[in-house]
Amino acid sequence: MLQDLQQSFTQLGAEFISPLTVLSRKQLACRAYLADWDGVFNNGHKASTTLGSSFSEPDAMGLNMLRFSSWLRHDRMPLMGIVTGELNPASFSLALRDHYDFVFFRVNHKTMALDWLNRERGMADHHIGFMMDDVLDLSIASRVNLKLLVNRLGSPLFKELIRHREYADYISGMDGANHAVREICELLIGLNGNFSETMERRVKFIGEYSKFLSQRNDIQTRFLTAGPNGMEELSLQQVQQLVSLG
Repeated sequence: MLQDLQQSFTQLGAEFISPLTVLSRKQLACRAYLADWDGVFNNGHKASTTLGSSFSEPDAMGLNMLRFSSWLRHDRMPLMGIVTGELNPASFSLALRDHYDFVFFRVNHKTMALDWLNRERGMADHHIGFMMDDVLDLSIASRVNLKLLVNRLGSPLFKELIRHREYADYISGMDGANHAVREICELLIGLNGNFSETMERRVKFIGEYSKFLSQRNDIQTRFLTAGPNGMEELSLQQVQQLVSLG
């Protein structure tokens, strides 16, 4: 079964740095998922300082299905958050719409987000999975349990470093502009062992998925940014003002 799963993704050009059995064990330990934004949900190009970089609906659906899969497997809602060094209005929009727990933004030393989760939510590093694409993400990658790198053809030496230092367990076949997030989500759902169940229950939109959706939609997204005294929480109104100012 795991061999068939691995073949499906290696056919895309994906690379398994950790053995699939190790990857499976790490995934089953995850209780929270974090993701960088630029270069992960997109190709990293910004339309303007006001708009920032966007996302695709297949990626958003993949993350929703991953949360549902984890909810089915563990009978609890996993935490979901974005960690970015920039201000990206599209990340706020997605997080609010799909009820992510957190958006950590303008956080250049990204382990501040981990420290906050450790302290405020009691979330240990070994229960966290992280989707990433570049050097600013490696401080998190050096600490968390499950490390998932979004591929970029223009970074061969960076990927060699990733392999050598084992900063990632998996390198996607697709890049950020071509649904790498969806690819990673489908892999993780497959490792949960409930891909068919997750999809079938979503199609029915009643029963277990209805319960999941009700719980998900009760989540109020929190916005946090790096301040002089550590991580500071902003209200939605403050975030909206920042976006309007560019």
